Amino acid sequence: MKRPPTTLVSAAVLATAATGCGPGTGSRHIQVRTTICGTTLYTGVEARAAWPLRPAAGSGRGPARSVLPAASPTPPPGTGLEMVRTGGCADAPVVTVRPARAARTLVVVHGANGGVAGLALATYGRTLTVRAYTGGRLTGELTLPRGGDPRPRVSAS
Repeated sequence: MKRPPTTLVSAAVLATAATGCGPGTGSRHIQVRTTICGTTLYTGVEARAAWPLRPAAGSGRGPARSVLPAASPTPPPGTGLEMVRTGGCADAPVVTVRPARAARTLVVVHGANGGVAGLALATYGRTLTVRAYTGGRLTGELTLPRGGDPRPRVSAS
């Protein structure tokens, strides 16, 4: 089966736009490299490693397609950078980001089934929630607190 194309911003452009210093610029900061479904993303110094969604169980029907923030080729000034790993490469889920105005989508990595396996978001310092749905049911979620680290809200599983 042919794999859907990956929507990808050049890793060098992403790192340079987010941090002002790309590879080989003499920066003393460590750039985090995350690989999702064979796509390597360099987060620069503004982001941490990709956050996984925590398992969640929900009832009712989820959306039929992913609802992501508007796309941006580079991080807008004054934004943070977050990487989120949403699912597997073969069976990537439908993903929503709420509120959509709290971020811009920089990169989407699609799974073999066309779902969203991971994404990079430019965030505006507001709390946002990423949810994943498989077969119409909620299977995972992650709350990125305003300007903070989601680890206190993520259960270790």
